[in-house]
Amino acid sequence: QPDIIFADEPTGNLDRETGDQVLNLFQKINRDLKQCFFLVTHDESIGTIASRQYLLKDATLIEKKGELDS
Repeated sequence: QPDIIFADEPTGNLDRETGDQVLNLFQKINRDLKQCFFLVTHDESIGTIASRQYLLKDATLIEKKGELDS
């Protein structure tokens, strides 16, 4: 098992339903196997499922909070 799974725009070319299925699978793997994911996306709504999220703005990395941080 890898330490981290990197996914660049994992739902970028998918319809919403299929994209949701992929994200649900990622969440299940994260929860059940304690697997770490590193997702890169332009869709900020995907970031809300993350325990940590970062925004790259004007060459600066800014930490944001996901719903799991509350």
